[in-house]
Amino acid sequence: MRAVRERVVILFCAALAAALVGALASGCGSHKLAPARCAAAQLRASTGGGGAALGTVTNTIALQNTGRACWLKGYPSLRVTGTRGLLPTQIVHGGGTVIPNKAPRLVELAHLGKAKVIISYVDVPRGKQASCPDGRAILLRPPGAKGWLTIPLRTGACDHILHESAVLTAGIRATS
Repeated sequence: MRAVRERVVILFCAALAAALVGALASGCGSHKLAPARCAAAQLRASTGGGGAALGTVTNTIALQNTGRACWLKGYPSLRVTGTRGLLPTQIVHGGGTVIPNKAPRLVELAHLGKAKVIISYVDVPRGKQASCPDGRAILLRPPGAKGWLTIPLRTGACDHILHESAVLTAGIRATS
């Protein structure tokens, strides 16, 4: 009788162990790794349209993910280049008349998914300015990334001030 009881306990423990190992194995295999922050190298940047009204120029920079799923959150770093290198430019997060004043949110990008950044600047000379600086391209470093993207985009930011939005989902529009 004791031998039968011991076999039952051993069989029960073996079945429980097998079930536990099976549950762990299937649970581990079904979890996907969370997406990583988007790297500059996996993003393609382009101009997504723009406009001008009452001395303010607005442009949209589209960012398309060409790699694995990833995410962006925050404000990108921006630089303006001219014919002789970098132009002195002050970057203002939000503000202006057309930049949505939204707190940075997590924007997840599937493969070929899109996000955008809206930039604006005043193109009317003030005070002693006879003209505005002639920008030839925007350099953009995604939030938290190490590399830079070059977007051929003519700008003329008077007072050397450029307003930018946080990274936005592609469906959010500039305010007008």
